[in-house]
Amino acid sequence: MGIESENSLDTLKQDLFQYVSLQLGAETDAAAGKHTLVVRFGRGFARAQFAGSHAVAVAAIPLWLAWRDHNAWRLLPVALAPLAWRHVVRLKRKTEPLQQIALLGDTGKLLALYAILQTAGLVL
Repeated sequence: MGIESENSLDTLKQDLFQYVSLQLGAETDAAAGKHTLVVRFGRGFARAQFAGSHAVAVAAIPLWLAWRDHNAWRLLPVALAPLAWRHVVRLKRKTEPLQQIALLGDTGKLLALYAILQTAGLVL
C-alpha cells in the first residue's frame, strides 16, 4: 500500500515539475533541436497533461485507495481539488515565463500539501 502511493506521488511530482519547467524553455528547446513533450506535441497537449496529472493526484488515486481499503481517510487529498483546479486555470492564463516560474513554486507547495494529506490518509 505505501509503496504504490509513494510511487504515484513520485510520478506526479515528476510530471508536474517537468511540465512547468518544459513550458518555460519550449522555444529554446525547439531551437536547440530537443524533442521534449512540449516541443513534440505542443503547449495544448502539455496543458492537458498538467490538468490530467492534477486530476489523477487529487481524485483518482484517493478514490481508488478509499475504495480498495474501505477507508474514507484516504480521501483527504481530494480537499486539494479547488487549489489544483486554480493551478490548471492559472497555467492556461499565464503565458509569461516569470508567471510560470511563480506557478512552478506554487506547484511545489501543492505537492507538499498533497504529500501531507496523502500520508495522513494512509496513516489514519
